[in-house]
Amino acid sequence: MPAAAGVREGGYVVLGGFFGLGPDVALALSLLKRGRELILGTLGLVLWQAAESGPWISRARFAASRD
Repeated sequence: MPAAAGVREGGYVVLGGFFGLGPDVALALSLLKRGRELILGTLGLVLWQAAESGPWISRARFAASRD
């Protein structure tokens, strides 16, 4: 299962039932946690891309200024 999609959410619904939470509340808690992971992962990828493309952009600017 890629990224354990659905497994964590199902676990939260089952465990939430043991603690008296409704399935909708348990699912909302699970999605909040997954949303945090998605935001941090996306931010990391964007910063990584910026760091890797920096030298390429500098070379392109230098080449354009020489023409």
